[in-house]
Amino acid sequence: MTASRKITFALLTVFLFIGIVEGAAHLYWWQLKKRVFADVTEKSREVLRNDAINFMKVVHPVYGYVLKPGQYSQGLYVNGQGFMQRDIVPLERKAGALRVIAMGESTTQGHDVDEGNYPVYLRRIFQRYSNTSTGVEVINAGVSGWVSDQVMLLAERELAAYRPDIVILYVGWNDFQSYDPFASPPIQSYFTQAYGGTRMVLEKSGLKSLILFSAAYSALIGTTGDRHAGTSAAKNRNEIYRFYLENIERTIQAYRRENQGVVIAVCTLASRWPQGKRQQFDERNGHVWWMETRKLGPNDAAASLETFNELIREFTRSYGVLLIDIASVFENLDREALFWDFAHMHPEGYELLAEVLYETLRRNKVIDGNQSPRREELIHKYQLPAATLLRQG
Repeated sequence: MTASRKITFALLTVFLFIGIVEGAAHLYWWQLKKRVFADVTEKSREVLRNDAINFMKVVHPVYGYVLKPGQYSQGLYVNGQGFMQRDIVPLERKAGALRVIAMGESTTQGHDVDEGNYPVYLRRIFQRYSNTSTGVEVINAGVSGWVSDQVMLLAERELAAYRPDIVILYVGWNDFQSYDPFASPPIQSYFTQAYGGTRMVLEKSGLKSLILFSAAYSALIGTTGDRHAGTSAAKNRNEIYRFYLENIERTIQAYRRENQGVVIAVCTLASRWPQGKRQQFDERNGHVWWMETRKLGPNDAAASLETFNELIREFTRSYGVLLIDIASVFENLDREALFWDFAHMHPEGYELLAEVLYETLRRNKVIDGNQSPRREELIHKYQLPAATLLRQG
C-alpha cells in the first residue's frame, strides 16, 4: 500500500470514528433533551404553584415559564407576543425606525402596563423628544421572577432575531437574591437547581459530543477542585456571581451576532436600602432571605447591593458596553417615597429610571434627540435635604 493510500485510509478511519461518536452523542442528546424538557415542565409547575401571580404565567419547557399571552387583570396586560405592553412589535424591521429592547425581571415587567414600568415611559420619552421621524418600537421583555439564565436563553433563542438598535439590561435582582454572597461559590446556577439542566441542552454548537465531554469535565472539576482556596475577596465575589456574569456576556454576544452595531446598556440596580423604617425592612418583601439568615440590617443590605453594583461597573469597563449607573442617580433621593418595597418602584420612580436611561443614551450620542425637562423635575422633587444626607452618611 502506498503512503498516500495509507494516509487516506487513516483519515477515513478517523472520520468514521468521529461520525460514530457524534451519532451516538446525537442519539443520547435526543433522549437527554426529552428528559430535560419533561423535568423542566414538571419543576416549573411546582414553581408556579407557589407564585403569587401565577394566573398570568404559563409553563415553558425551556425558560421554565413565560407570561401568558392575552392575559389581562387589574392593570397587568400581556399582549399576544407575551410582552407586558399593549402594542405588537413584528419581527420584521420597519425601515428607519428605532428599535429598543428592555430585558429584566419584575422591575422591568412592572406592575401596571400603562404607568408601572419603565419601558412604557421610555417609549413616551423617545416619541416626544427623540429625532426619529419614522417611529420608535420598545419591547418590554421583563418577566417577573426570572434570573439571568432565563434572560440569556430568551435573548439567544428569540429576541436577538428582532435585531434591536439598543438593548437595556436592568438585570440582576433575582440573581442578587438567589446567591448568598457570604456562602461558598455555587457549583450550579440557581436556574439549574430550580428547573433542571436546560442550559447544556440548549447550547448552540452542532457537535454534541464536544458539549457532553465539556459538561462531564466541568462536573469533574467542580466536584474535585477547590475553587476558593486562597482567593481574594474580589475573586470570591466574581465566583459567587459567575453565572450572572456568564449570562450577561452570552446575552450581549447573542445580540451582537445578529447586529454588530447594537448598543448594549447594562444598568446598576437601585434600591430603597438603607432608607425606610426598620419595620419596612423586617417585612417579608423588605429584605432578602439570606439577610435574615445572616442577621443583617438595612445598612448591610445596602453595602451588599453596592458590592453587586460594583461588579456590574467592572463588567461594563472590561467588556466595552455602556454603563447606566441607576444606583448612583438614586443615591441622594428620597427612595422611601420612590419605592414601595426594596426593589420595586412607584410610577414616578419608574418614570425617573426611564428619564435617566434616555438622557444617558442621548449624552453618549447613542440617539439624537432633545433633552427632556422631566428628569430634572423629578430629581428636584425627590432630592433629600443636605442635613438628611449628612445624617445618613
